[in-house]
Amino acid sequence: MQFTDFAGNGEVKKQLSLAFDEGRLPHAIILEGPAGCGKRTLAAILAAAAVCTGEDKPCGKCPGCVKAKANSHPDIYLASGGTAARSFHVETIRFLRSDAYIKPNEAPCKVYLLFQADTMSEQAQNALLKVLEDPPAQVLFVLTCVSAASMLSTVRSRSQVFTLEPAPKEEAVEAVSKRLPDIPLEEIRAAAENWGGNIGRMLESLQNGGLNAAVELAPQILSAMIAPEEFPLLRLTAPLIKD
Repeated sequence: MQFTDFAGNGEVKKQLSLAFDEGRLPHAIILEGPAGCGKRTLAAILAAAAVCTGEDKPCGKCPGCVKAKANSHPDIYLASGGTAARSFHVETIRFLRSDAYIKPNEAPCKVYLLFQADTMSEQAQNALLKVLEDPPAQVLFVLTCVSAASMLSTVRSRSQVFTLEPAPKEEAVEAVSKRLPDIPLEEIRAAAENWGGNIGRMLESLQNGGLNAAVELAPQILSAMIAPEEFPLLRLTAPLIKD
């Protein structure tokens, strides 16, 4: 199994690749880790590999891979929660639970990508549990969350949890340099230091000046909080009222 353009997390990639190549990939996978560490990217790679009809999966060239990259593959279903708690509705889970028992349209299997699964209500997780307990053949569920501990223990026990971490800084610098070739290397290295190799956060900070400003503002506010007078803190925080 190939992990093109996915930096870091070598042990996780090794375990997934071995399980995939030997046909032992679990029917339900939970990818946990902080925002920006690549959970969605890895989930997309797993989905592409599952529907790939080429040899080195995902080959990136077969019709399945092309459709997966374009988010148009009929056998890959994607659902996502929001930022608020319980924003992942039970109706969504009930739909995929019934859809999972329908044969794939064209791929060897069907894949269900459930992003921000930790925003599922308990009712939604229990609805999902029913299909995880008796999964159909040739179906793969990939859930992403910040922490699997926030999900029901019954869901966790029927899934295999993989913990993602930020990439080593040098790997992160190399990966971001390929995506943002016009950004000076010094700025990319500084971003790697600021965000500890978290590629998603690095990309966001380098492309969004507001995030860089926040990184600079935070220590200033911290210093102002322990200053003997209130004015420095008021001066720094006043502009935030409009944001």
